[in-house]
Amino acid sequence: MVQQAIALHQRGHIGDAESLCRQVLAVEPDHADALYLLGLATFQGDDPSQAVGLIRRAASLKPRNWLFQGNLANVLFQLGNYAEAMAAYRQAATLKSDEPQFPMGIANCHACGGNYPEAEAQLRTLVQRFPRHALAWFNLANSVRDQGRPEEAVNLYSRAIGLDPGIVDAHVNLGHALRAVNHPEDAIRAYSDALDITPGNVPARVNLAAALTDLGRFVEAEEICRKIISGVPGSAQARVCLGAALRHQGRLLEALPHYRKALELDPSDAHANEDCGLVLGELGEFGEAFRYLCRALQENGDSAATQVGLGGLLLGAGQMADGWRGYMLRPSAELLRKLPELKLSSDLPPELAGKHFCVLREQGLGDEIFFLRWARELYLRGARISYRASDKLGGLLQGADFIHELRAEDAPLPEADASILLGDLPLVLTALPSSRLPGGSLGPVDSALPQFAQRVAIFFPPLPPTIRLLPDAARVRELGEKLRALGDPPYIGVTWRGGAPPVEQTWQHWVLFKEIPLEELARALGPVSGTVISIQRNPKETEHSMLSGLMGRPVHDLSKLNSDLEDMLALLALLDDYVGVSNTNMHLRAAVGRTARVLVPRPVEWRWMISGNESPWFPGFRVYRQGPNAGWEAAIARLRGDLLAAYGSG
Repeated sequence: MVQQAIALHQRGHIGDAESLCRQVLAVEPDHADALYLLGLATFQGDDPSQAVGLIRRAASLKPRNWLFQGNLANVLFQLGNYAEAMAAYRQAATLKSDEPQFPMGIANCHACGGNYPEAEAQLRTLVQRFPRHALAWFNLANSVRDQGRPEEAVNLYSRAIGLDPGIVDAHVNLGHALRAVNHPEDAIRAYSDALDITPGNVPARVNLAAALTDLGRFVEAEEICRKIISGVPGSAQARVCLGAALRHQGRLLEALPHYRKALELDPSDAHANEDCGLVLGELGEFGEAFRYLCRALQENGDSAATQVGLGGLLLGAGQMADGWRGYMLRPSAELLRKLPELKLSSDLPPELAGKHFCVLREQGLGDEIFFLRWARELYLRGARISYRASDKLGGLLQGADFIHELRAEDAPLPEADASILLGDLPLVLTALPSSRLPGGSLGPVDSALPQFAQRVAIFFPPLPPTIRLLPDAARVRELGEKLRALGDPPYIGVTWRGGAPPVEQTWQHWVLFKEIPLEELARALGPVSGTVISIQRNPKETEHSMLSGLMGRPVHDLSKLNSDLEDMLALLALLDDYVGVSNTNMHLRAAVGRTARVLVPRPVEWRWMISGNESPWFPGFRVYRQGPNAGWEAAIARLRGDLLAAYGSG
């Protein structure tokens, strides 16, 4: 009867096997094999907790049976009793020293208990003893990944796959590790390899879509997620990924229901809570937005990424003192703070007069120009400033009155009272106290959420103005002659793309990349009189001819001036108007005291604010926003009308 029960169990007839075992035990209550098999059957059936007692009793009757001890450990492990499981694995390993699964079980108990270093140590010993055991390498990779070392995990997952290409989870986890080290194209191959083994693998398909999103291939990601949802409507992760793909296309109103559905399926999903909160915030629903963001912080252990997103939302809503606290955790700052030789400060002494500060830039050129306004504030409070600038901007800053010493970007730091990151200055110089905001290190959870104004017209204290840069007079004369040779005024500069594209980003911060379709730009500029000048950085080969064709008149290419910021500064001082997405040239335009017309796609970059036709950071600049569901029609119609009113039709 026991042999029959074993055969039934092996064929998957769990209930029949259980029935036979109970018949045996009715006759012979201490039949060890029947107790063991009944334990396995009940574990797979309706009463898994009963299995422990049955298998433990079988093991006590046959204490030298390594299989009984090993499966007792497995059952205890599956039930989350890691301490007892570890003891059983140790006993099994003593009885069967040539079986690698038992020391691997000990390591897994350490890992599940949060002791990743001990798990790693156990697994390293194991792979030395059993170098051909693929699962041991796979688990070692997991323990390394869980300690925040994704680069090393990539090599270990690859080693496991080399030994056994059929381990689906190794391919999936390799994809995760590759995404963590910003190799999304390699991650796509890893997820695709997993799908070659199990084509219906939902986690692999969702993560493939996520990796495509990392590369900015939002339409492909959307298509994959919609197919997953059509077959598995209960996949919360597919809903989150679809929401992200739609959000990054500017389709906020379409993305929102998918985030809400994902949170119905899994209310604790930190990513869904964060993205849902950011979308609601951008739509102006601040009270609801902050509840979701608060939950994201609670679920994700005060995630720095969530706090940066929350900080950006606060800044975009005009809540400056609170927003700068989240901004302090931006990835570039965190990276530099991990370099001990820099000895960075995150605060300033109460008295600044006579103090010497070394200020370091750590972001792109546009951000550098933008944040230098606070270095000037530091100077106005009596401090002496050594500034380590980017080499491209150094020439423009030679005459800046607020910089006492200008250093190259790779120059050693001078002796100073403190060294501080340029992007940290807004917070440390902010006089206003921040409010009690919900969630994590941004403040304790408070039932009374702050009431946010939809539009902010007056700031107190006043926001510091941009720095002023003086263009070289000879370059201004030379470029003035070049403009006159190209055509009649007004001279209107244009750019349609700005920021680091997704494939070049080391951290997917999507507001850093902005782009507007050429067709939309042509609709706005086509009927306007004047000479159109392209100052697009790194234009694609056919873009100028395409824009010229769409407008029905020439677009003159002066994009090469981007290689010399002093030339570009001179040109921007001469242009009668400038239309484009936010980029370095917008900051240079403000620095020469001129205004511009800014096309703001979604997600919104905080410095252009969530709503309104003007940003307090750029007085006089006009803002034209993409609609909440990706449309540009209203913005382009208003831009075209404003340009025609200013310059007439051509």
